[in-house]
Amino acid sequence: MKGYEKSEKIEKEINDLLKNNPITSENALEWMNFSRTIRSGLEIIEKKAMDEIDKDTERVASQTHTG
Repeated sequence: MKGYEKSEKIEKEINDLLKNNPITSENALEWMNFSRTIRSGLEIIEKKAMDEIDKDTERVASQTHTG
């Protein structure tokens, strides 16, 4: 996966959504729900990625100390 390329595409889609559905007093709650849902999903992805990085770091550290 190419993270920067994917994130640029997602940002473009979000910008298109904003352009086509500007935030107003009528839809502000929907935009809040949207942003919270996206944020929660990204936080889950970030946590899983950090867990994998931590596993790799621990594995390398244990190999360094044992051998």
